[in-house]
Amino acid sequence: VTVVPAREEFASPCPSVHDVLRWFERSRSDYLGGPEALQEVTDRGILVVVARIDDFEYLQPGNLKHGVRWEVRTVLHTSKAKLTFDERLIMQMDAEEVAVARALVQCVCIDATTRRITKVSLPGLLQ
Repeated sequence: VTVVPAREEFASPCPSVHDVLRWFERSRSDYLGGPEALQEVTDRGILVVVARIDDFEYLQPGNLKHGVRWEVRTVLHTSKAKLTFDERLIMQMDAEEVAVARALVQCVCIDATTRRITKVSLPGLLQ
């Protein structure tokens, strides 16, 4: 499990759906080695793209106290050219943790020339 702190503040009292999806995307990128690692794969002619998002759920919390912390926790399951990310947005308030959003995000690796799904070795992750 990789824990990635949610790095941005938001204008409303709690994150929007857009904020949640953006944090999930950044967590996936961080999990795969960050922008540099993804650029290295792109330079080799491979694209990592979101193929589908299943089971997205966001239970927008009500009145929030000051000092709420947000984290995205990501678990990766791999199968050939498929990368399935099980993601959760965790709200931490005092000593309590609550998962307020979740999604199963399936990404695939595509050859940029042939546009076919391909198996790829991502630096430090997939061999």
